[in-house]
Amino acid sequence: MTSETVRDPLKDDLLTPQNSVLIIDYQPIQVASIGSMDHRMLVHNIVAVAKTARLYGLQVVPSTVNMKTA
Repeated sequence: MTSETVRDPLKDDLLTPQNSVLIIDYQPIQVASIGSMDHRMLVHNIVAVAKTARLYGLQVVPSTVNMKTA
């Protein structure tokens, strides 16, 4: 039987789902200004990164300036 060392996610220098967060700052005006790739593919890639982060248990914080405020 082998013993595994369990890392302390709060004291460890490496990033873990417990000591990190993914912030996605979605700005439609910036997406519209991208000319080097298809806009749907760009949004698809952003969503894929967020879904992958969730699979690893990482907190995801979406952010945008175009939120309805009423």
